[in-house]
Amino acid sequence: MEFSLRREPKTAQPKARLDGGQRLKECGFILVLAAAVFTMVALLSFDGDLIDKTGKTWSGQNIAFTAAAFGDGVMFTRGSARSRVQSEMHPDFSLGADDFTIEFTAQIDTSYNCTLLDWRSGTSSANPLIESDGGNLYLWLYNEYRIGPFPDVIDPDFLHHFALARESGLARLFLDGVMLGSAAYPESITNTQVTVGANQNVGSTNSSFDLSGVVDELRITKGVARYTENFTPPNAPFPAG
Repeated sequence: MEFSLRREPKTAQPKARLDGGQRLKECGFILVLAAAVFTMVALLSFDGDLIDKTGKTWSGQNIAFTAAAFGDGVMFTRGSARSRVQSEMHPDFSLGADDFTIEFTAQIDTSYNCTLLDWRSGTSSANPLIESDGGNLYLWLYNEYRIGPFPDVIDPDFLHHFALARESGLARLFLDGVMLGSAAYPESITNTQVTVGANQNVGSTNSSFDLSGVVDELRITKGVARYTENFTPPNAPFPAG
């Protein structure tokens, strides 16, 4: 949030002074709350296509579309063909140390280790990896767990809402609107490409960590943590704004 001061028409008012550095006495100023500034980095509904409402280009490999939460979703199949959906390289994806929110819905085959979203370029880094290890959900940074793992929280017969939100260097991981855990995450996100469904830190034909399941409604926002406490997951497609 940002604050600004707007002067009212000049009238007889007491002089301004700060009381203990906290309280502003009446002085002809009104405190104006400015809206948080944020950027929609990606917004995809996967309704039979890979259209990103922010105008970015995404490509798909070995994918199909199937019924999901709100219309269609992308179906990923494990195998040497490496199912994936991948963004173009774009500077908007370099989030730096800003606040952000990553969210999507997904149904996962918990009999496998499944990559949900991989921000890395192929090596261990501060760029996030959201993954399920046999139904155990976690955030992975620098070749180690940063949040989680949380055992057996994913139901393979259910389409879950996943969210990772960072506010002032603190990251929170949510499943279906419930905060599972949090951890310090002050590092900068520097990579300019995002991959859904395929692990970027394995060989080109190694599908051991690739997703078997369906993903729907992906939204990435820079500049705001949309969720800082438990919330009700969306029950409709994400709006364009």
